Amino acid sequence: AIREVTSFEAKVQGVQLEVLLDPGWAVLDRSIDEVDVLFRGSPSDIRYLNRDQIRVEVDLRGQSVAGSRDVRLGLRNVRAPGGVRAVSVDPAEITLSLDREGAREVAVLADMVGNTPDGFEVESVVCTPAQVKLQGPEGRLAGIQGAKTGPIELDGRLRSFTLTRAIMPPSDTWSARVEPDRVRVDVTIVEGATRKEVEGVPVQLVVRPDT
Repeated sequence: AIREVTSFEAKVQGVQLEVLLDPGWAVLDRSIDEVDVLFRGSPSDIRYLNRDQIRVEVDLRGQSVAGSRDVRLGLRNVRAPGGVRAVSVDPAEITLSLDREGAREVAVLADMVGNTPDGFEVESVVCTPAQVKLQGPEGRLAGIQGAKTGPIELDGRLRSFTLTRAIMPPSDTWSARVEPDRVRVDVTIVEGATRKEVEGVPVQLVVRPDT
């Protein structure tokens, strides 16, 4: 009877994979960012289970060595609340590559999307602060020239505006910490100047009558 009541199953997809490392180390590359976990439990436990309550951790503290390695994922890596229990993790193996952690100051790049209406144009875009600090694997940071903000829509904008945007991760395959992780963006919009050329305009010379 107990087995029948607690044998309901549900698969939670897209659970974020967390890698725990020693200080001074970072993930250079990984084969996946998310995993699917199959859980078993009572109907009430399964009903209220959601992705935000679940953690899948790979603890490599004390094992930080530069290079690539295959890591098995099992039920010991899953952290979940209540009476549910993990049954399986998919995929069951991932590939990680570790590197020494470095830091670099890069310029903030506002990601402008769309266009202002006809007759208006963007005069200036100012990000405050103008630079942020990226911390991540040294091998990846060397190729980063700037850090983009979240998208800023220009469609329908007729006036200047100010907003706050998060700094987007530089990559989906390796992790980086950003300080600060949000910036202020001041966008100045003005009426656009136009130019028209008229041909064949007569030129008159104005002189005194006795000249």
